[in-house]
Amino acid sequence: MNWAHLKTIIWLRWRLGFNQLRKTGNLNTVLTLGFFICLLPSSAFLFITTLTVGIFVLPMASADHVFYVWCGIIIAFLFMWCMGLMVELQRSDAISIDKILHLPISLSGAFLVNYLGSLASISLIVFAPSMFALCLAMVIVQGAAALVMFPLLAGFLLMTTATTFQLRGWLSAIMQNKRHRRIVLAGMGMSFLLLAQTPNLVNMFFWRNAHKNNEAQVETYAEAARIYRKRQERVTQKIADLETALQAGEMTAETSQEKIAKFKIQVEELDQQVEKLKTVARARRQAATQKQFDDIRRAGLTASMIAPPGWLAYGSFSAMENRPLPGLLGALGSCLIGVISLRMSYRATVRFHQGDTSHKAAIRAAKKLREKKATPPRAPSRLLLRRLPLVSEETSTVALANFRSLTRAVESLMALISPVAMFVIMGAVLAFGPLSKMPESVKSLLPPLVALCVVGMANFGILMLQLNQFGIDRDGFRCYVLSPTPRKAILLGKNLSMAPFSFGLAGLGLLALQWGLPLHFSHLLASLVQLVSIFCISCLLGNQTSILAPFVMARGAMQKRNPNLTVILVQIAFLLLLPVAMLPVFLPLGAYYLLRFLGWGSVVPVYLLLSLGVLAVVLWGGHRILEYQSRLFQSREQQILAAVTEPAA
Repeated sequence: MNWAHLKTIIWLRWRLGFNQLRKTGNLNTVLTLGFFICLLPSSAFLFITTLTVGIFVLPMASADHVFYVWCGIIIAFLFMWCMGLMVELQRSDAISIDKILHLPISLSGAFLVNYLGSLASISLIVFAPSMFALCLAMVIVQGAAALVMFPLLAGFLLMTTATTFQLRGWLSAIMQNKRHRRIVLAGMGMSFLLLAQTPNLVNMFFWRNAHKNNEAQVETYAEAARIYRKRQERVTQKIADLETALQAGEMTAETSQEKIAKFKIQVEELDQQVEKLKTVARARRQAATQKQFDDIRRAGLTASMIAPPGWLAYGSFSAMENRPLPGLLGALGSCLIGVISLRMSYRATVRFHQGDTSHKAAIRAAKKLREKKATPPRAPSRLLLRRLPLVSEETSTVALANFRSLTRAVESLMALISPVAMFVIMGAVLAFGPLSKMPESVKSLLPPLVALCVVGMANFGILMLQLNQFGIDRDGFRCYVLSPTPRKAILLGKNLSMAPFSFGLAGLGLLALQWGLPLHFSHLLASLVQLVSIFCISCLLGNQTSILAPFVMARGAMQKRNPNLTVILVQIAFLLLLPVAMLPVFLPLGAYYLLRFLGWGSVVPVYLLLSLGVLAVVLWGGHRILEYQSRLFQSREQQILAAVTEPAA
């Protein structure tokens, strides 16, 4: 590879990126170019700021403080780096080695160029100067012992970029199969979301232990409060007795003064006891807090010693204690991992492009082929031949066909990630939170409210599918345009096809809630009725948005292929309108709380009856709105067809 080859590849990367940016619209192009123009000066500003702050702050900081700072920087960098990896995997216009090999360039040169090209990321441009500046500030402040930070930082960046480059190559080979590509993207999105919620879950798990540690403090304060109340009672009683005795003439002034002096002595003794109890409580609280911080520190240091991404933070901790050996070992290990990853990635690339497969892989492929031949063909699914009750044949056919399409689309799986993660977090709150310490008067009011939140989140999971019902159809939308099916049947069938996802998630959530926070039977029935009302309202809003602002959805993602400002504004407007449209659903619960506050409605199932009334109104109004939407759909079906069958970018 010579300079001309490298210049050509750089030009190709720039041209492909510019073409992709130009297709997103003029406004997005201007904003993106402005962002990249400000990125380099911002990176230089971060370098100068980090260096200046480090020089003035590090002399006052301990090794623990430096360790925590590096942990935060590493976590933020890895978070942004993984996000960039996910975005890179979804791009179909990047220069792969297959395209580079059309040039007169060797495979090793193409591999090197591809690896160096993967380093051009926003996360490196933002974080690398700041990390280098912090290392330089440590050297200026700490001296020669901190020189180990430079090879340690280089090893960390080499290890991170090399391992992710190997992972990206492995995933790219898997994602050549389109179905595997969608599964990988959905799995990465779910894993990324759950990983982002890990700190919340860990906090929930440790909450119970922290609460147990504070029980002694609570008891101490309670004892101090009881003593203080007794003292107040004694003060009041003594004053009343003295006043009564003086008015009745039963006691002289000298005697009363003696009594008051004795009483003041008792008050001082009680005050000393109360202050002593408060001092003990503060000491216990400080000891418990310090123990919790010590446990976190110990766990962080142990994890950073074991996990390779934490070697940089542990090396900084050791450097601040004038122990450069752990940093040198960490730098050596990081470089070794990076070199091994690059070597394995290069060998896999050579095998892939030379068509060379290992003996074990050939054996597995032959075994799968024999099993495929020996396995009798499965009977075709009879799902599309079934008939849904209470609806027309056209509506049933559209509903079953769209349901089959949704179960096969990775977009529906990605849409269910958010409610599943929210259910996990809510379950952790109910299981490990301070729910058991709440007063019974407050705790008894929570089940219907939490149940309403559960059914709302279950429907929120499919909201993005409801707001763009025709985006997944893509070219298949022509079948609806050419068919004589009534447009009302198409809209109703589309809505019914999403009901199993919403009702299934809500059912699982209510079952889990019934185990952790039991609902009254009437409240459980009311929650199911509310689920139907929420689903109907969101379907009506989704129909209107899908008709007015349709867009083609990128395969394997929940985003528009080429964003349009008008479509984005309409989507945002309907999202803002959603809480207003859901207000009738909250009226039965508000009425139930009001009647309970007034002491009425303890026998009559007010919540259930009012929920049924709201559902009747929603069904009555939804029928008429659906008639209007069917006419609007028929008048705009050509515009919808042009939007959802947009050519691939």
